[in-house]
Amino acid sequence: MIEMTIDEIYSWLYAASNWPRPIKQDPLTEKGAEKMETQQEPQQTDDLYGLAPKEETAIQALISNRTLKQAAAAAGISDTTLWRWLRKPHFRNAYLDARRSIVPQSIARFQQLSSDAPGVLHSIMLDESQNGAIRIAAAKMIVGSALKGVELEDHGERLEEIGAALRNR
Repeated sequence: MIEMTIDEIYSWLYAASNWPRPIKQDPLTEKGAEKMETQQEPQQTDDLYGLAPKEETAIQALISNRTLKQAAAAAGISDTTLWRWLRKPHFRNAYLDARRSIVPQSIARFQQLSSDAPGVLHSIMLDESQNGAIRIAAAKMIVGSALKGVELEDHGERLEEIGAALRNR
């Protein structure tokens, strides 16, 4: 199996429905392949996606590991099983939602850090002995990210308002 990064898998999830195939014949399209995921049917839970505990663990592993192989090992499943699960809509949707839920946390952290950026810039301005180029670039990145986060939150709110207005018609 080809070693892929989680980012490559993530970009494929948003791609068209035809996943890149390293071989001409995809074994998952063969008759009965949907039933090959595991030896047993996973135990269903009451969560939004009906994920089994092992599937929930796999999603956490996908988020916290760099490659599919590392994530599978961390979740205690084979990389083939994890690949198959990623092709199942309920699992793929749960994984994408988990990825999306990380973004607001990052935005909030950038916004918290942005209050320190002016102090960094100020200390660099006052300390002429320091090489401030790298620190200025980092401070600009933090401020830019905080502003982008506010912009994204504003757009989200506007979209929700537009959606509510359209539903109320």
